[in-house]
Amino acid sequence: YPKAGVYLDPKTGLLVDIVTSDPNGPQPPDPDSLPEKNMKPPILGNNETFSLFSIPVYINEPCDEEWRARYGTNWMYWANYAVEVADDYLYEQFGIDFYSVAQNVWNSNNITPGDLLDEAKIEVGLTNGADLMVAFSGQTYGNTLGIAYINKPGSLIFDSGSNWNGIIVRHETGHNYGLAQWSPTDGNNHCTRPTCLMYPILYGPTENTTLCADHRSEWLNNRNRY
Repeated sequence: YPKAGVYLDPKTGLLVDIVTSDPNGPQPPDPDSLPEKNMKPPILGNNETFSLFSIPVYINEPCDEEWRARYGTNWMYWANYAVEVADDYLYEQFGIDFYSVAQNVWNSNNITPGDLLDEAKIEVGLTNGADLMVAFSGQTYGNTLGIAYINKPGSLIFDSGSNWNGIIVRHETGHNYGLAQWSPTDGNNHCTRPTCLMYPILYGPTENTTLCADHRSEWLNNRNRY
């Protein structure tokens, strides 16, 4: 995949999305340089006003050996933390409430984003009654932050540190819900608003972290997909 965008995976025939950081802008820190004691603790639970209309969505979180080695005994905790960060905004906006089913042990044997995503889907996928799979890898692939199926329940997050990972989960699960569903492109047919979460380049954990009006409306219409 040459750059950020939506592509047709020739092996599976599925549309996939690639999201990247800005090669000329701020980059995620090297997670190995972030001692766990300095990471922001998760805020568990939801107190938003959407609680009467909550939509539970059950998540499998396969984590490869590189992720597990990086986070040591806390590898499950930090995978769940990323899902919780993604969930906070989605619960507030749509009542979508992510619940972690399991942080699965996954031994990755591939190196390219598409192959890794397919591998996690085959090895773990929607086992344990999960509705969505959000896989985590400690591998790096240039400035690629994540990859996801369009309109299918699976994504893969490349570890970019605790402050970035949750926003990447939020972006990629948007594609699982059908956002940015276009024909295969050269990467130019995502949201054209750089302030939108669904823009193909993420500028940081405090920049384009919320949805434009069009994509919010689209996700609201699709909120019961899972």
